[in-house]
Amino acid sequence: MLKVIGVAIIFVLFGSGVICIGLDANKDKENWEKWPEATGTVTKFHKIQRYGKASTKSPNYSALFDIEFTVNGKLYSHKLKSSPVWNKKEGERDWAKGKTFTLKYNPDNPSDFLIKSDLSTKGAGWILITFGIVFIAFISYVLWGFISD
Repeated sequence: MLKVIGVAIIFVLFGSGVICIGLDANKDKENWEKWPEATGTVTKFHKIQRYGKASTKSPNYSALFDIEFTVNGKLYSHKLKSSPVWNKKEGERDWAKGKTFTLKYNPDNPSDFLIKSDLSTKGAGWILITFGIVFIAFISYVLWGFISD
């Protein structure tokens, strides 16, 4: 019985984690709507890093680069890693030195900012929240069946 309860607790924690990820994705979308806008500039393109299996026909790459943006006359600099891109040329084009892009920053702490690519696809946050709730409900139902027998 203790093993069943232990496994159920692990699954409930997993479901809770999925719900938290969904809530965070929704928070980013809300912040994107209300935070002020700034223009960022890529100041240095470090490299494209390949990852994934060598046998994959379409390997993924990730760009490493520096950006700068100004808020109220103060310059902010950050080192970033892009989300996966499908090929090396796409990453070099999207994050080339001198490339500008729109970002939204927290007015209370401009070091906290969002780039459009940080946002999950529309509805993904709610899908994760729903999945987490259904997952926890299912595990609770199964656990109740073990306990009541």
